[in-house]
Amino acid sequence: MEGLGIRMVAPGDFFELADRLDRPWILDVRRPEEVKAHPAPVPALHCNLEDGNFNLMVHSLDKRRPVIVICQDGNRALKACRYLALADFREVWCLQGGLQALETQKTG
Repeated sequence: MEGLGIRMVAPGDFFELADRLDRPWILDVRRPEEVKAHPAPVPALHCNLEDGNFNLMVHSLDKRRPVIVICQDGNRALKACRYLALADFREVWCLQGGLQALETQKTG
């Protein structure tokens, strides 16, 4: 993903990265029912990747701010990161393994 400028963040480094970056967008691309069943562990913008309004919402964000994208298992987040990188966002991060990996990190 380096060619597109997408950086991966390991679950163990997620909270430190979110604190270290300057006002990052945390973008949760899960479906509404997933968000309701398992809320994100940090305040996040919810924008369902599978919703037709995803690109409109993304283009309303400040591209100069860093973005950390999260989803349930990391797959949709990676797709969203590709879109963000191609849309000229300056700093794009993807949570490796998604919220499942983050939960495993906390309990394991």
